[in-house]
Amino acid sequence: MSKSLSIREDLQRKIRECSLSGSEVLRSLDKAVYKLEDFARIVQPLQEAANKLGEDYSSIDKTLDKVRDEAQTVRESYSLVKDLQSPSDSRSHLKSIERAQILISFFQKNPNMPDSRNLQEKLASALSLAYPVCIKLIEEQLIKYNEIYGVNTIAQDNTAQIDMVNMIKELIDICKIKAPNYWQVYVRLRSSLLLKYVISISKPEAKGPSNSGQGMQLGQDNTSKHLVNQIKSFVRVCEVEKEFLQWVLGTQTVQDWLGEVTEGAFQSVSSQTESFLSKKVPITMLLEVLKAFTNSLGDIENLLGKSVKYYTASKLQTTLLQKSQSWYREYIQVIQTTKMDFGDFVHDMSIQLSQELKKLMNHADVLAIAKLDQSILHLVTSLIDTFRIKIKVIANKQQGLSHVFMINNLSFWINVLQEYDFIGLEDVMTRVEKEMLNEINEYSKNTWSKLLPILSDNPTAIEMKKNGVLTRSSIKAIKNKFKSFNTIFPEIFNYHKNFSIYSRDILQLLRKKNYQIVVPAYKDFLKRYLAVDFTTKKEKYVLFPIETLEPNIMNMYSHRNIPSN
Repeated sequence: MSKSLSIREDLQRKIRECSLSGSEVLRSLDKAVYKLEDFARIVQPLQEAANKLGEDYSSIDKTLDKVRDEAQTVRESYSLVKDLQSPSDSRSHLKSIERAQILISFFQKNPNMPDSRNLQEKLASALSLAYPVCIKLIEEQLIKYNEIYGVNTIAQDNTAQIDMVNMIKELIDICKIKAPNYWQVYVRLRSSLLLKYVISISKPEAKGPSNSGQGMQLGQDNTSKHLVNQIKSFVRVCEVEKEFLQWVLGTQTVQDWLGEVTEGAFQSVSSQTESFLSKKVPITMLLEVLKAFTNSLGDIENLLGKSVKYYTASKLQTTLLQKSQSWYREYIQVIQTTKMDFGDFVHDMSIQLSQELKKLMNHADVLAIAKLDQSILHLVTSLIDTFRIKIKVIANKQQGLSHVFMINNLSFWINVLQEYDFIGLEDVMTRVEKEMLNEINEYSKNTWSKLLPILSDNPTAIEMKKNGVLTRSSIKAIKNKFKSFNTIFPEIFNYHKNFSIYSRDILQLLRKKNYQIVVPAYKDFLKRYLAVDFTTKKEKYVLFPIETLEPNIMNMYSHRNIPSN
């Protein structure tokens, strides 16, 4: 009991001691806090002074930086004034112009900056001189571009070409407002390039001297081909220039500008075409140029719109069409008015016309444009009709020759027409074949018309007396028959045997017909009259034994090839 009491008292004593110690600590902390507050009051003005000093230093730094920037800007401005007047290259000049414009705006916003007004005026003055310099740079860049790329489209994978085009575009963008007379320089350089290209593409080769019509024909062909190339090259330069203009002008609508740049090239095409139209040229050349204009009209309209150039090209195309149609009418007139010689030959007019038609086969599509496709074969029938009309002059005196002439020319046309594919060919071929067969039949019949009555059976020619002897009149009649045959046959044979036949098939047909008409009848003639005793010297009257006459008949005429021109 006393032990537990002692422990409790000891604990109470220790608690009182701890309480006294805590009170002392709290009193010490209060004193420290008071001292810290006093120190803070003393330090606060010093901190405020230090902060203000830092702000002053920062303000000084900013002021110094500003001064340095303004000094740099001034130096840059003076340097730009010099650079703008004497640019080293196009790209640096573009950058100088852009920087000068920015500095002028800067000075306008900072009028209190030292020398601000003066620098504005100097930069503005330098810019006014710099813009015309852009025109000179455009000229240099265009000359360089023309030399390197000529009349070629812009290759998307050619970075050097695209870079140069963009450079020209940037220079033009500046000049559009500040130096609009750049356009005259552009037109001069680009139009000159396009004109040279068109002329070089279509420049005729030098023609050597020639004494033949063939040499002249070759030169004329070159003229039409060069003109066709010139028309095609004009369309090409329009396409190339349109792309270039769209790029450097930054717009898709460039018809008016394109028309101005291509004026020289078009005038070259127009003048060359008018010169071509003023000359007498073959129909094939007319059709070649007509086709070129017809094919190009749509492209010209798409590129230049319905402009003066389009309507001029359309008028030239119409003139070419009319001249092509005039050629047809003139050819008909030539056929009908030309003085013609006749003989056992294919007439030159047939050969020439066949050559013309053969060439025209390569222009069937253009014949339709010229509205000649349905009438071109009328030239053939007109020529045949003209032959038939004009040959009447000699038909009465030289009937056989007139038939041979027609047979040769008709058979020639049957052979030639098979190579053609013109509209109406079947009708013309049918007509010509029918006429030729008629000519062959008429010729074969007329050739031996004087001989056949002699060879025919005459019942009254053989009359016998009661003793079986021929009457005197019969003897005389038979002798006269042989004499007539011996006179008329060689006359006919010698006249016809040397005629030239151009078709081997017709040659054999005529020989066969002659054989069928003469030989069987002559055999019957000999059999009939040699069986009676009209003379003791029959060999005197049989001047043409069948063994001789038969091969002679089968070898009449000669074959001759058509001369090639």
